[in-house]
Amino acid sequence: MALILLGVLIGVRADLRRDHHGTGSSAGSHPAALTVHTVLPARADPGVTGPDAPSLAIAGAHSHANGLLLVFLAGTGGTPNCCTLFLSQAASLGYLAIGLGYANQTAVGVRCLNNLACFGEVRANVFDGSHPSTYSDLSARDGISDRLAALLRYLSGRYPDEGWSHFLHDGEPVWSSIVMSGHSQGGGEAVFIGTVRRLRGAIALSSPPDTSLAHRPATWLASVPRGPTPLRRIVAFVHDGDPFYGRILSDWNAMRLSSLGPASSVDGATSPYGGAHELLSSARLPSVVLAAHDSTAVDSATPRCDDGSPEYAPVWDYMLEVAAGLPVARGSTGCS
Repeated sequence: MALILLGVLIGVRADLRRDHHGTGSSAGSHPAALTVHTVLPARADPGVTGPDAPSLAIAGAHSHANGLLLVFLAGTGGTPNCCTLFLSQAASLGYLAIGLGYANQTAVGVRCLNNLACFGEVRANVFDGSHPSTYSDLSARDGISDRLAALLRYLSGRYPDEGWSHFLHDGEPVWSSIVMSGHSQGGGEAVFIGTVRRLRGAIALSSPPDTSLAHRPATWLASVPRGPTPLRRIVAFVHDGDPFYGRILSDWNAMRLSSLGPASSVDGATSPYGGAHELLSSARLPSVVLAAHDSTAVDSATPRCDDGSPEYAPVWDYMLEVAAGLPVARGSTGCS
């Protein structure tokens, strides 16, 4: 039954998020102060052969003020355009922000089922093409690492005044200046990358969901606390109505996030949420499919205040500050 549920969620999400944006710059649904570039991966690198869902690159008046880049990875079947509110929040906070199109058509759990070693192999291959197998056989060119590097080179050439070149060295991403983030499959990938590269930090939204059907965590998760990215720079957020809630909590335990302090509810609370790295919500959500799973990142499922602003905006700010090691501002509640 769990596998059937996983398949249903993936299929519905793909239908909800499919889009056909071209290449160029636009304001879209973002605040007017932000500049949004929409770039097809094949435009950045004609050699890619995998998915060509458009990437988003967002710069604002205060972007690069903190010298950091936020890279976001959507969940299974999703595109970066799913989550413009979170990306815009990062740009408004001082990041340059990228929503990267990558190979996310099939859920890692569908590929691996109860093979707990498989999860790490798939995530490694999706990252840089280094572990081709029957479960995932992407080439390096289609891996996240090469796709990000190609996009940064493209943006640096087209928009030299926006600061994208600061995140490239010898043609490769400067991982130590990058906060990786993602929703669902993308959040798991963001945390995994932190086990093989020293990131500035990582943000997991409704993720990771890498467990067996019996909620046994994937083997790669044990490497999180001893990986090159400091555990204190990893922060995670989930709604307690998420159908993957049990899986996600199992993964957080395996990552040893609880060693940084107990989980904390953000509902009606004020940042810094007791300094927690495990954040929970029971907020009332919009009446949309997959709301509980998608609410932490996806625009259509994000709870809103009376003025239309995202209820989770202070939570996102807190996570973006913790993952970057920036001073944490004492903020208001979600809808104050």
